[in-house]
Amino acid sequence: MTKRKKAKKTGKTRVELRLDDEVFAGVKELADAAGISLNQLMQALARWAAKEAKLGDAVRDGQCVTKQAVPQEGSLWFGEEATRRMLTGKARKKAEKELREQGIDPNAVPDTYFEETANPGIVYAEFDFTERRVVKTDD
Repeated sequence: MTKRKKAKKTGKTRVELRLDDEVFAGVKELADAAGISLNQLMQALARWAAKEAKLGDAVRDGQCVTKQAVPQEGSLWFGEEATRRMLTGKARKKAEKELREQGIDPNAVPDTYFEETANPGIVYAEFDFTERRVVKTDD
């Protein structure tokens, strides 16, 4: 009986994907146009997705994307969550003055009243693989 050679550890895992013909053609064309291999493109996309994906549904609060994503198995999104900052200096004093003019003690309101949107956030992509089938584009 012959012994099998041990495979060298490369730190890589072989993965087989099944893509629709038009999806394959699109990513292959993109890789070719960029002058990179299809493997390089898929590696970069997978690395980015693993780092940037947020689980659940993105939640929009007016013009902002809130940090509290709604848990939803089979759903994920990519983008930036909104950030808020506390009012300071003249802006804080103006808000306090407006409250006093309305007969409200500024010390009696929650701190969140003195916040403003620093970055409204943005959703680059949402993927929904639930029965809602948001990702599905064909009939």
